[in-house]
Amino acid sequence: MSESRQPYGIGFEESFERRLKQFHRKHPKLEEAFLNLLIELAADPFQPKLRIHALSGKLKGLHAVSFTRKMRVTLYLVVEQRRIRLVGIGDHDDVYR
Repeated sequence: MSESRQPYGIGFEESFERRLKQFHRKHPKLEEAFLNLLIELAADPFQPKLRIHALSGKLKGLHAVSFTRKMRVTLYLVVEQRRIRLVGIGDHDDVYR
C-alpha cells in the first residue's frame, strides 16, 4: 500500500472513552453511525462528505466532524503522522463548550 493510501490511525483521549460510554447509553441507535464515521475518518478525513473543519477560539488546534445533523465529534488531527485522536462527542452544545 502506498504511503498516501495508508489509513489514518485512530486513538482516544482518556476522557473520550468515558464520554463515549455515556453517549452510547443515551443514544444507542447512533452507535452504527459513529462506527461508520470511524471507518470514513480512517480512510480519509478530508472527504468532502465529512465536512471536517478546524475550530477556533478556546478550541483552536482541534477539528470537528458531524456524524448526524446534530451530533459532532471533536478531534486532534496530525496529518504528517496520519493520526487522529478523538477528544469529544455529543451534540453541538456539548462539544463546543
